[in-house]
Amino acid sequence: MSTAIQQFRRDQPRLNAEFLAKKQAEHEKFISYTPKKQARLKLRKFHKEFQADSLIDKDYSFNPVDSKTLDKFADFLTHKLKYIKNPQQLANTGIFDELLDYGDFKNDELEQLLSGGLIEEANTRRDRDYQYTKAAKLLASALYADPPDFSKVNAKAAEREKKKEEAKKAKIMSQRAARTYLNVPYPERWIAKQHGARWDKDVKKWYLPEGVEMHEDLKQYALKK
Repeated sequence: MSTAIQQFRRDQPRLNAEFLAKKQAEHEKFISYTPKKQARLKLRKFHKEFQADSLIDKDYSFNPVDSKTLDKFADFLTHKLKYIKNPQQLANTGIFDELLDYGDFKNDELEQLLSGGLIEEANTRRDRDYQYTKAAKLLASALYADPPDFSKVNAKAAEREKKKEEAKKAKIMSQRAARTYLNVPYPERWIAKQHGARWDKDVKKWYLPEGVEMHEDLKQYALKK
């Protein structure tokens, strides 16, 4: 066995570890991006791969598409992905049969999508309707098969909701601390209501709101502190 082969075998574990560490670092950097940026980068990669494949497979073809237009297309697809809750729907590209939201694109972007082979004019009664080409559907299905990661966006939304809920609870506790609660028997509830007391459905007690003085008739119901 040659010295070169022996050296390669000795270096192989180290090389594998360095390669895996590099890939892990790249992955961690990638998932730190927003879903929109992830989708843009993925679509550029898919587009590049499909362009190469189209040289062999003549069933579809890609013409050069401006990166800004491709990014706009990625943004459009990301917007669609946000509203898909069931993962099984990711394989369904039926929503791309017609470009119903083509108003999201500017005229120059529509022209670029047309010249790039991503959309084509549809045979409809209206003057100018568009539909996705097979090439665009392949891009869409590739992005749907490997969708951008929305977990961080969802985590931030959940954190915002948690903070809102905590702030709401803190406000309620603060309000309750300023109230004067009363132990009013049910048959005499009208006395409490007559003198400005209100019912707390959660605590199940009558109370005097902050700033309302206690009437002489209510002192008998005051809770001992």
